[in-house]
Amino acid sequence: MIKDKKLFGIFNILDVAIIIILMLMLVFVSSKIKTNRRTVTVSEKKETMVEFYVEDAPDFVKKHIKEGDIVKDALQNNILGKVTSVTYSDPIEWNSDSNGNSVAGRKAGYVSVKIQLSVNSPISPNGGITINSYTYYVNKSMEIRVGNVAFYAKLSDMQAKN
Repeated sequence: MIKDKKLFGIFNILDVAIIIILMLMLVFVSSKIKTNRRTVTVSEKKETMVEFYVEDAPDFVKKHIKEGDIVKDALQNNILGKVTSVTYSDPIEWNSDSNGNSVAGRKAGYVSVKIQLSVNSPISPNGGITINSYTYYVNKSMEIRVGNVAFYAKLSDMQAKN
């Protein structure tokens, strides 16, 4: 049966062993990839009101953000929700006075922005909201994209909607 140390005339035993090891490695790697793609699903669909705050942004952003615009986390590539309201007010700029104390000031040509959105995720028992296996908490700083504007914003509030 074995001619010149060949199995079935084509493969030797070492060739068969290498093929089996490669197949086992392929099965292992594919099973790891499948488990990493698993997403967390929430049985209860509850909405949460989330608010982002930007201390100072140029005035011109006012004409680029509208209700209904999609809000996206730029780093995680998660769509967070849709804008329900946008509020503009005086910007906050922190400076030091003559005594070295931090005081809030105003910056010409800038506004502060509060963006409220509705998110399809309940607040978890640990106080965050989870979207595509990533959990967001109050005071989280991140780059968000709203409409065609990119901001470095803080998640300033989250409340469960009734």
